[in-house]
Amino acid sequence: MTQEIETLKRESERLSALVGVMKAFSQQLDRDALLPVIMSEITRTMEADRSTLFILDEKTGEIWSRMAQGDGVTEIRFPKDRGITGHVITTGESLN
Repeated sequence: MTQEIETLKRESERLSALVGVMKAFSQQLDRDALLPVIMSEITRTMEADRSTLFILDEKTGEIWSRMAQGDGVTEIRFPKDRGITGHVITTGESLN
């Protein structure tokens, strides 16, 4: 019974995060303003210290991400067939 309660609690937290992201989408159409909100919700839900969102640019075939560092923002880009992220995007399969 305790395990079932914990499972339901985790599922409730995930759904709550999804609702938070959907609220952000409905209130803000600017991608640069949305990304921090989405990442904050995902990081909190996953109980992680930090997270990175990689986005596929279909026009260039590149994967990109922006990272805040100090007072600035750094953008990284690489071909979609490189690395673990490229594998996941190309095949749709996660790697553990």
